Amino acid sequence: MTTIRKDGTDAIELNMVKKGQGDPLIFIHGWAASHRFWKHQVPFFAQSNQVISYDLRGHGDSGKPETGYQITDHLHDLEKLLTENRLSKLVLIGHSLGGMIALQYALEHPLTPRALVLVGTSPHPVASRKRSIQFSFLQLLIRMSRKRAANFTERALFAPNVRPELVEWVNKESMRTPTHVILEILKSVKSFNIVSQLSEIQAPTLIVYSEFETAVESQALNQMQELIPKAKLQMISGAGHNCMLEQPSQFNSVLDGFLRELKE
Repeated sequence: MTTIRKDGTDAIELNMVKKGQGDPLIFIHGWAASHRFWKHQVPFFAQSNQVISYDLRGHGDSGKPETGYQITDHLHDLEKLLTENRLSKLVLIGHSLGGMIALQYALEHPLTPRALVLVGTSPHPVASRKRSIQFSFLQLLIRMSRKRAANFTERALFAPNVRPELVEWVNKESMRTPTHVILEILKSVKSFNIVSQLSEIQAPTLIVYSEFETAVESQALNQMQELIPKAKLQMISGAGHNCMLEQPSQFNSVLDGFLRELKE
C-alpha cells in the first residue's frame, strides 16, 4: 500500500504496509533498512492490533529524491502518514534511526503517542570522540566501496553466532538504499542530540538494547532510562543491533509484555 507525501511542489511516495485491526502500532525501521526488517513482528502483532510499517524516504520501495534526508524530513513524512490514516492511540516502535524519528515526534507531539518503544536507539549517536572517528571512517568506507563498508558494519552490528544467511539477507536489503541516501542520513544523524529534552517525553517508554549492541553507547542507554520519566530498560540476549531479526521470538515476547502492561 502506498501513501503520498505532498509538501508544496514536493511529492514523495512512501511504501506502506497495513495489516490487522485495533489500536495501531507503527513500526519505523532504521538506516539502510526497510519495512521488511519487521517481517517477524508484523504478522505476530497484526493478530491483535492494527500494524503499520513503511519504508522511509530513500529506502525500500519508497521514493528516493536526491535531497531531503534530515531527521525533520523523516518526521514530516511520519506526521503526514499518521494524519492521512487518521491514527490515534498509537504506539511508535522505532529501530535505530527509526527510534530517533520516534523521539523527535514525541517531543513535538507530546500528547499523541500512547507509548514509545526505542530499539537500538541513541538520543545522541555521536557523543564521544571515538564515535565521531568511527562515523568519519564509515563515511569514507561507503564512498570507497559499499561492500567494504558492509563488511565493517557486519563485524560491528551482529552477535558472534549470527546465522550467515541472515547477514547476507541484511546486506542485500541494505544495498537497496542508494549511496547518496546513506551518506546524507549519516550527516543528519551526526548532528542529532536531544539529550537535554529527554525529560519532556511524557509517554511510557520501553528502551530495548541487545547483549552484543555496539551501535549504541551505554551512556546513551543510561541517559534515556534516567531522564525519560516513564522509561524502562530491557535487554535482548544473544543478539546484536538488529535484535528483532536475530532473536524475533524473544523480541516479540518483550514487546508483547510491554503492550499488555499499557492496558492494565
